[in-house]
Amino acid sequence: MINENVNIDIFDKWVLKNKDVGMEKGHASSVGAMLDIITKKTNISNNNFNFLDLGCGNGWVVRKFSNNKSCNLAVNG
Repeated sequence: MINENVNIDIFDKWVLKNKDVGMEKGHASSVGAMLDIITKKTNISNNNFNFLDLGCGNGWVVRKFSNNKSCNLAVNG
């Protein structure tokens, strides 16, 4: 039987070694560029919205969105 939580177990080990912080630093510029595109091509800053991040991470993108005054709810799943 395959361990269904193998990805969770691996990420938990990364967090204990602070590798998630490195992932945040390494991905910050590309995520920032995507957010700039979304902001410029949509009315996101003029409308209230909810944000759901289904990625595997420590929640830094959700925290970034939750700081937006138009964001009602930001959830990491």
